[in-house]
Amino acid sequence: LDEIAKVFELYEEEKRSQNVVDYDDLLFLAYRLFEEHPKIRDHEAERFLWILVDEFQDTNYVQYKIVEHLASKHGNIMVVGDDAQSIYSFRGARYENVEDFMRVEGTKVFKIQTNYRSTESIVKLVNGMLPSRAVPKELKPVKKDGMKPVVVKTWDRYEEARFVAQRILELFDEGVKPEEIAVLYRSHSHSLELQMELARSKIDYRILSGPRFTESAHVKDVLAFLRIVMNSKDKSAWIRAAKLFYGIGDKTASKIADYAYSCSEEGVDPFEELSKLNLPGDFRNFIEILRALRGMEKPAEMIEKVLSDFYSEYLERTYPDFRERQLDVERLIEIASRYRSVEQFLTDLSVAENVEIQRMGSQENGKITLTTVHQAKGLEWKVVFLISVNPGDFPNYLAVLEGNIDEEERIFYVAITRAKEQLYISYQASGVSYPFRGNKLLLRSGENFVDKIPPHLVEYWEVR
Repeated sequence: LDEIAKVFELYEEEKRSQNVVDYDDLLFLAYRLFEEHPKIRDHEAERFLWILVDEFQDTNYVQYKIVEHLASKHGNIMVVGDDAQSIYSFRGARYENVEDFMRVEGTKVFKIQTNYRSTESIVKLVNGMLPSRAVPKELKPVKKDGMKPVVVKTWDRYEEARFVAQRILELFDEGVKPEEIAVLYRSHSHSLELQMELARSKIDYRILSGPRFTESAHVKDVLAFLRIVMNSKDKSAWIRAAKLFYGIGDKTASKIADYAYSCSEEGVDPFEELSKLNLPGDFRNFIEILRALRGMEKPAEMIEKVLSDFYSEYLERTYPDFRERQLDVERLIEIASRYRSVEQFLTDLSVAENVEIQRMGSQENGKITLTTVHQAKGLEWKVVFLISVNPGDFPNYLAVLEGNIDEEERIFYVAITRAKEQLYISYQASGVSYPFRGNKLLLRSGENFVDKIPPHLVEYWEVR
C-alpha cells in the first residue's frame, strides 16, 4: 500500500507540473470548489432552475454531492434510476444514492413498473429474483404468456458449450435470426470453450466483452512455446517467446529465431546448439524451459510447465489484471487436457483462429453476440443464454469473499432482464480444475443463484 501511495503521489505531482487534470479531478475539483467557495456554488446553482439526472444508480458519491450543490438554490431535481441495476461499484457507483435521494424530505417517488420488453413468464422470474437489498417493486408485463425460462444442468463447460451451440442451430431452423441471440456470462474467460465450439459448428459470432480467446496476448505467449516445440522453424513463435525473457529485445530475439531456423534447415538440433551460446539476459532459462518441454507429450503438461516455471511470475510482473490472465491460461490448460497430441490441440486452435480472422471484416448482421453482463447493460435480445451460473463463477468467488454478494445479485438481475422471449440459464454440475491455486479440483460450493430460483417459475432440463 505504501508503494501504491507513493506512485499516486508522483502521479499527482506530474499532473500539476504539466498543468493537466484527469476525469476524477474534474469531479473532485468541482466538488471542492462548491464546498470551499459558497459564492461560486450559489452563482452556478442560480443558473439551473430544473435538473434531471438519468441512470442515477450509476452515480458515485462525489457526483451525488455535485448535483446537490447545483440544486441548492431552486431545489427542483428529478432523478431516474433503478437501484436493482447498479452494477458498476468497481468504478465507484453507489446504489445507495437512490435510497439516500428517496429519503430526502419532500421527495416524491414514482415507480415505473410497466415492462414492455419481456414476456410474462420472464417477468415473473425477474420479479422473483429481485436483489435482496433493492427497493421493493413488481414489474407488470405488457406481453402475456410466453415460454418459461429454462434452467439447464450440464456436466462441464464442454457439455455446456455443445448444448448452447446445438440449441442455437435449432433456433436458426425455427426462424430466429443470429443477431437476435446473445450468450451472456459473468467473466469473459467463461466463454473460451464456447468460442471453440461455435467455430467448430460454423456459427458466426461477435464479441462485445473483450478479445477473442486466440487473440489474447497471454494465450498467444503460452502457445508460442508449444509452436516452437512442434516446429522449430517457426520464426514468429521464437521471437514472441524469446522477448518475454529479461534482457532479450527485438534484435536478439530475431537472431535467435534466424539461428534456430538455420539449424533446423541443416538438420541440426536447434535446442542443443542454442544451449551452447552465451547470450544476454535470461536466455539460459528460456532454452532450458524449451528443452524440458521437448521431452513432454501432453499439451496440458507443457502449458503447466511454462506457467509454473516462468509465465506466472511474468504475468504478475507485467499486468495489473494478472489474476484474470492467469485464469485464462488455467482455462487453456483445461481445454488442453482433453488432447493427447500437441499437434491436434494446436490445429484445433488454429482452425478457430482462422475462422475469427475471416469474420473480422464481415458485417455484424448474421452473427450471434457473446458478451459479459456488464457490456450487455442497456441491450436486449429475443433469445438469451446465461452460462456458467456456478458458485465461484457467477456469483464471482472474489465478490463473495469480499462480502459483495448483493452486487452479484444485481448483475444476475441485469442479465435475466436482457431476454425478450426465451431465456436459458445453464450451470455445470462438476468441479473445476484450478491447478495453480494450490489444489487440483475446486468443488462447486457456496452461494448458488440456481438454488435461489423459484422452481415453479422455470423449466428444468438436463443434458445427457
